[in-house]
Amino acid sequence: MLNAETVWRVAQIVERGADWFRSYGTPAEPGPRLASVSGAVPSPGVVETAVGVGVGRLIEAAGRVDGPIAGVGLGGLSGGWLTPHEAASAVWSRAGLSAYGLTPGPGTVHVLAADDCPLEHVSDLLDYASGETAGQCGPCMFGVLAVAADFALLTSGQADRVAMQRLRGRLGLLSGPGACRFPDGVAGYARSALRVFASEVDVHIAGGCTAGTRRSTYAVAG
Repeated sequence: MLNAETVWRVAQIVERGADWFRSYGTPAEPGPRLASVSGAVPSPGVVETAVGVGVGRLIEAAGRVDGPIAGVGLGGLSGGWLTPHEAASAVWSRAGLSAYGLTPGPGTVHVLAADDCPLEHVSDLLDYASGETAGQCGPCMFGVLAVAADFALLTSGQADRVAMQRLRGRLGLLSGPGACRFPDGVAGYARSALRVFASEVDVHIAGGCTAGTRRSTYAVAG
């Protein structure tokens, strides 16, 4: 099975030449790209872009975001999260995102609204991931499901510091021993969420939730 965008780009290179292709992006990551921008943007959808653009500018291609947001997710379950401040200044490239342990990945960008509970959003994706495992090794059969269950406990306000230590320990065990990289991706995604939404984790452990009262405002870097 061939990726549709790859086939399209090959046809464009044949028609327009390699120099046209390399006029986009960076020397290390040349070529135009497609990105899917979703969430709290005025016009969610697929946008044309290139590696090297700022994450803020990439989001603006789907309409300028007015008001506060909770965070920006890149790459779905194979990626992770940026804080609003990080998203405003980060460059959408391997080099630009490496400090956050991320890459442009499959080109998905999700802007999470401030009135959405970020832990609920993450928990929903981890629950989805637990139903998508191949079931061929321990990390997939048991580890991903256990992490999803721990995150659901956190989201419900029933987790304490001991439960959080258990969750972090399980995330460490997921990375490396799997028969494929799916558990690694899930672990990286969950760890990134715990980093970016650390203050929300503390609030949930205390039995609360700040969704709808968040005050961090998204501002595109100039």
